[in-house]
Amino acid sequence: DLKNPLSILKMGNDMLRRNTSIPEDVQQKWLENMRGAIENIQSIINQTLQLNKIRAVNPVRECLDMDKKIVEWIDEVKLIYPASQLEFRLGNLYKLDADCGVAYQIFYNLISNALKYAKQTDEDYLAINSEKTSKGIVYYLEDNGIGIPDEDLDVVFKAHERAGNALEAQGSGIGLSLVKELMERLDGNVNLSSKLGKGTIIRLFFPNN
Repeated sequence: DLKNPLSILKMGNDMLRRNTSIPEDVQQKWLENMRGAIENIQSIINQTLQLNKIRAVNPVRECLDMDKKIVEWIDEVKLIYPASQLEFRLGNLYKLDADCGVAYQIFYNLISNALKYAKQTDEDYLAINSEKTSKGIVYYLEDNGIGIPDEDLDVVFKAHERAGNALEAQGSGIGLSLVKELMERLDGNVNLSSKLGKGTIIRLFFPNN
């Protein structure tokens, strides 16, 4: 998974070293590509470390006021995407009995994905709602982003796998696999449905304790 960004760094280094008189705009383009490659490498390393750390720690459950927590997590993600026009539509958000660090990782990754894979229009939105069932609480995250092709729906929860239409966006392909593993550690599960060009709905099932 590190091969692609490392290849970009090698190509950029070779290009700049051998061609000292290339135009400034070309230099800047290669420098931007190299910076993006470094960020991808950092993301892969950091999220792999997160997976290993999470696997070694038992979750500690507490009652989370999700009305407040989700607003905090949205504000944090928005700092990374200041130019995003995504509208957040928050509905009824039931409290959860869950490890705060685990819940943070789950929702942070999903909110981040919604911003990253939005269509970049003034009509972009992410709706977050929840409902109680006899077996627990279900959270729904629905966006109108770029969606996922049908042929990729079976692989997006696998580590380092990304949908074919998402390759241009920076990322390591760990986010959804991390969400899946975290939900399983809470004895819950996650699934999604998506239409290419129309958006994605993610369902998080948090069981009763």
